[in-house]
Amino acid sequence: MPLLAPAAARAAPPDRFERGEPRRPAVAIAAALAVGVCLDRWMALPIVWTLTSGAAGVLLALAAPAVRRAALPVVLAAVGAASHHVQWRAVAATDVSRRVGEEVILARLTGVLTADPREYEDPDRPSWEDSRRSVAEVRCERLDGDDGPVACSGRVRLYAAGSLGEFGAGDRVRVLGWLGPVRGPSNPGEWDRRAALRRRGIRCEMSADAGTVELLSQGWNLSAPLDWLRGRCARRIERLMPERAAAAAKALLLGDRTDLTREDRRQFMASGTMHLLAISGLHVGLLATFAAGLCRLMGFGAGTTAALCVVAVVAFALLAEFRPPVLRAALFVLLAATAWATRRTLDLFNTLCAAAAVVLLVTPASLFEPGTQLSFVAVAGLEWGRRVFASRPRWWPAGRLRWGERLWDGYRLTAGIAVWTAPLVAANFGLVSFVGYALNVALLPVFGALLAVGFVTLGLLIFVPPLATWPGVTFGVGLTALLWIVDAAAALPGGHATVPPPPGWWLGGWYAGLIGSLLVPIRRIRTPAGRGALLVGGIGWASLLAAAPGDLPDGTLRMTALNVGHGSATLIELPDGHTLLYDCGSLSGGERAADAVAAALRARGRTRIDEVVVSHADMDHFNGLPELLTGAARGGAGIGGLSIGPHFLASGQEDAQAVLEAADGVPLARLSRGLSRTAGGATLTVLHPAAALDPEASDNDRSVVLLIEYAGRRLLLTGDVEGGPQRDLVERYLTDHGPGVDVLLAPHHGGRRANPPALAEALRPRIVVASGAQHADPEFLRGVYPRAALYLTAETGAMTITVSPEGALEATPFLPKGPAASPPR
Repeated sequence: MPLLAPAAARAAPPDRFERGEPRRPAVAIAAALAVGVCLDRWMALPIVWTLTSGAAGVLLALAAPAVRRAALPVVLAAVGAASHHVQWRAVAATDVSRRVGEEVILARLTGVLTADPREYEDPDRPSWEDSRRSVAEVRCERLDGDDGPVACSGRVRLYAAGSLGEFGAGDRVRVLGWLGPVRGPSNPGEWDRRAALRRRGIRCEMSADAGTVELLSQGWNLSAPLDWLRGRCARRIERLMPERAAAAAKALLLGDRTDLTREDRRQFMASGTMHLLAISGLHVGLLATFAAGLCRLMGFGAGTTAALCVVAVVAFALLAEFRPPVLRAALFVLLAATAWATRRTLDLFNTLCAAAAVVLLVTPASLFEPGTQLSFVAVAGLEWGRRVFASRPRWWPAGRLRWGERLWDGYRLTAGIAVWTAPLVAANFGLVSFVGYALNVALLPVFGALLAVGFVTLGLLIFVPPLATWPGVTFGVGLTALLWIVDAAAALPGGHATVPPPPGWWLGGWYAGLIGSLLVPIRRIRTPAGRGALLVGGIGWASLLAAAPGDLPDGTLRMTALNVGHGSATLIELPDGHTLLYDCGSLSGGERAADAVAAALRARGRTRIDEVVVSHADMDHFNGLPELLTGAARGGAGIGGLSIGPHFLASGQEDAQAVLEAADGVPLARLSRGLSRTAGGATLTVLHPAAALDPEASDNDRSVVLLIEYAGRRLLLTGDVEGGPQRDLVERYLTDHGPGVDVLLAPHHGGRRANPPALAEALRPRIVVASGAQHADPEFLRGVYPRAALYLTAETGAMTITVSPEGALEATPFLPKGPAASPPR
């Protein structure tokens, strides 16, 4: 500024938005590491190539300083790729997964428990079985199999029927059970449990009875005192408050969501408040703020306060098992405390990227974990909301104690979070919560105060348990009120909606645009032109999503027989866009069938089931319907109608009656022989049972048999019909339709009695699909249907059949090579 400029001009400080953007070196570092991680995940780069590229980059930077800036990203990308390769692909020669291969074997495993076993109740177990189940992780030492004893390494996830409460972290045990590779998803859209465990270095799982777990010696490891402390706190929390509040308290304070019911998880998702239960930056930030406030009240200086905040956060992170979101939040607090203590300015975006860089180095595979993605994206949304939306406008009231300004800040920052997180939530959960936007801003101060009481309770439980009673009871009352608010918000009409998940290309473009906008100077974003460009770009890209074609060509019929173990769940997408579900049940538990259907609907971009047809009143055909219907009432896939056979309730089963109770408000229809309708050129005809049937007939004899005809093709869904009713059905079929079936859903899951050679000779199916468990006999079925292409869902996963408008028939297994057999659990 010229020396002769007016004094007022010299004295006036530059506007904060006119100042230059701060340097953000961590942005480039995190981006380069992420690129390397993605390259190794998607391209499976040989480690030699990665190391060579990194070394070449280092040499180039040293030899030619002029190109150092170009070489450094190459080096960082190589580091990211190498760290991901070590975590994701590198397997020791002695690892137990190499000993097991792809088969399930009966083996005796010797190893050390890495943590205390966790127990849970399995509600789907029959009443005569112990419903308790235990899960633990074993660090392997020796494996006794068919080849004799061999030394081994690696970790195994152990599932035990019964209680393992007498065992603890560090104990050396020997287990006899079924050992095999971790099973991956076998249905469209299913959660990839194999990838989740692989990120933790676990590639095998073992199923055993608790009675076969033998204690060889008691031990100790670094996890033992933390597990003991968590267990003691959990037990005391359970004594201080009601069961539902205690489950929420353990999730909030200990990161243990084992006791949260599916209904509670669904309610938090629908209300847009699920982040309150997942320990992440919000909880760690509130803890740091609470600790800083206490320190300042006690008169501590800035340096001491910063150090104590870091100690409190690290201790809490250890108690919460240092998951990636917690690690990110702890790193963020460490950097913020350092900046505060040294009087340096903290740039939110640069600090976020620095924390991301550390997480990518420590746990690179977590980049592909939805929880970690949402954790980072939410903080980026905070910065984006601050940059894009202005401070409180003049027309917005300030209010006493600046409550108006705080409210405005809350909504503009929450809007930024919503813009960044909503697509990811839709992609992973098929849900958008509108009520969450309004609720979270109003709830945050209350939740902060409640969590402060929780932290006080936790501290007293650890150090002075007798003094924790009143804070604990108060915390329980507050959690009960919070749960009531969540339930009310989830039940609010129009508060949330089920949406098709956006495709990957759309997500990539959306986040590329958002990240690019963060790199634009704030003074340009805050202009009418800058905001207008963001608005037009966002609306335009959203319009592309609305106009994007689905994965099913127009006029195509698609039938997907889902893999639900011994059970039945077949999703049929008709040419006119309507969706039909034939059965939803499994002997492995109704939740398995309901989850498979919900996942397949999300993967297919469907948000509605127009009609559910229940073949008959056997548990493995309908026990998933109450869960599915309840989910529909809570914002899951809408269900347009429920159709049952005329004799569905004849057996008097209470569980069958429960289906009708869960379907309260859903139109109910009864199907019998002769009913027929058309949908987009497809004809659906009920072939069995008759309206009048022998009262002594079995449930299998009452199965609703459905014939679907389209483009000259026939698909026959048979339920469990067998014996005399099956012979009568075949005779009528031959009389009315003539021989020939293109696709046959094998009766009674491919069982011997229901699949006689006479059935194959009469129907002459081209494709036979058997929806059953792994004990189904493929050799028997191949002998019965020698001229048909045979697919067992236990081997192929979900089996998809498509019929084009021209009549082209295509069969596509979800697992082309067949899945690795999975140990029973």
